[in-house]
Amino acid sequence: MTADRPVRTVSFDLDGTLVHGSMGLVLKEVASSLSDGDTDAATELYRELMSAHEALLAAADPLPAYDWDALVEASAQARGRHTPVDLATRAGELARQGGARLVNGASAAALTRLRSAGWRVIVLTNGWVRFQRPVLEAVGLWDAFDDVLTSDGIGHAKPAREAFLAARGDAGLYVHVGDRYDHDIEGAAAVGATTVLLRATAPTAAEDAERRPDFAATTLDEVVGFLEGLPLT
Repeated sequence: MTADRPVRTVSFDLDGTLVHGSMGLVLKEVASSLSDGDTDAATELYRELMSAHEALLAAADPLPAYDWDALVEASAQARGRHTPVDLATRAGELARQGGARLVNGASAAALTRLRSAGWRVIVLTNGWVRFQRPVLEAVGLWDAFDDVLTSDGIGHAKPAREAFLAARGDAGLYVHVGDRYDHDIEGAAAVGATTVLLRATAPTAAEDAERRPDFAATTLDEVVGFLEGLPLT
């Protein structure tokens, strides 16, 4: 980023907003391995992992919810086993085999267009860097951003103020784009960010009852158009 560039920052959530990653596939493989191929037991173990993840998400500090190494190892040890593969390595392998994909019209070209227009474009994700980097590399987006901020690097997970303040930095104009009201829209609004909801599905009635985003879109190109129309100050 050059010194004379306007300080304008847009942060993007990753999972569900720009990509569908490969971690779900990894967890299903691991559940099958730890269950010695027993389909019913594997299904139950996968549900157990998801339940543990959701419980941690609801805690005061959701950061541990994204420590898949610890979550899987705890379940493995309860069965007298250990995690059978390196989760991040396997996530990268599956992502390169097509287990990760871009969503909502995400593309490196659209993100490059924003950077060329003077925006600092970053990822702000609750996923940990060791799991997110191989996915971003596999779908061709790793080099499309000025920075990638992960919850383990920041030490806080969205919707914590600290996460959004880390993304905002010294930007006078700050926009956050995400697919969740609780983590993205409400969290970003709390620090005065302009908020953008990006997802193909319409909000639920319960979500509509909460604070509405400043802009809603179903494709990344719509977001780019919205950002290009904002004042330069």
